[in-house]
Amino acid sequence: MLSAEQLEVRRTGVGASEVAAVVGLSPYETALDVWARKTRRAAPDRETDAMALGNLLEPVVLELYRQRVGPVVPAGTATLRHGRYRFALATPDGFAEDGARLVECKTAGARTREQWGDGIDEVPVHYLVQVQWQLLVTGRERAHLAALLLGDQDFRVYEIERAPRMIEQLVERVGRFWRDNVANDVPPDPGPEHAGEYLAALYSKPTKDLLPWTAETRVLAVELASLKAEKKALAAREKALAIELQRAIGNAAGIGDDEQRVLWTPRAGSVVWKSVATALGATKEVIEAHRGPSSRALSLRGFGSDEEQD
Repeated sequence: MLSAEQLEVRRTGVGASEVAAVVGLSPYETALDVWARKTRRAAPDRETDAMALGNLLEPVVLELYRQRVGPVVPAGTATLRHGRYRFALATPDGFAEDGARLVECKTAGARTREQWGDGIDEVPVHYLVQVQWQLLVTGRERAHLAALLLGDQDFRVYEIERAPRMIEQLVERVGRFWRDNVANDVPPDPGPEHAGEYLAALYSKPTKDLLPWTAETRVLAVELASLKAEKKALAAREKALAIELQRAIGNAAGIGDDEQRVLWTPRAGSVVWKSVATALGATKEVIEAHRGPSSRALSLRGFGSDEEQD
């Protein structure tokens, strides 16, 4: 767990684990998420179970590295800053004893295990970006990415060389983000896949006012209602076709031949985590404390459907 002082330092620049988000290569967050933290519009991310496990296993990964490769010195929790690019921060996990190579530790569970292959071309790209940023900040020319792949307990070490062209591009893009968005307090474009979440967070305290129609908003609403009605009809037809195929399959595994087939595969039911928490003795207050952020639903009324369209 980072201290308040460490969190404050990390607000003064972009850390290695945040760079992939800023340049659009993170599977977990966006540049908008990073911007919200830096501008104090969002609290620091709460540590997930995966993050906690990774932190707990970091000494194990370093020990495995020591046994397989050679001496390594843990880097501690100090945040390093680049001498020229003051927005560039990094907190490496360790360094080889001779100091020439930094060491970054990772763990991968069952859901991400398949993302790790034999060479650096088969390493998740956001980790490659993270290591290149660390090489920039520390001034090193090479790094070892030490990965413990859980499930089959496979330990791998990837050699990563400094990539000057990539670092140059990262500095340019992250520097522009820091200057144009963070310093000027202007949110970055969230992209269409995240725009809804961003707008819901930005306009989180709606009034009861009803704005008058404009020519543009009426056209948008009519088109949206039409698309939703079409989607609803397609979903109903999809469901009907699936039911007919399920009836035809019955207790068999499916229908088909060597070239084409339809399978009806059993699946385990999803876990109702609220019920699990209650069974383990969690109070209503504890459960509510772990509820995700609230949002807003866009609904249409009076556009030819008797039902609310969300």
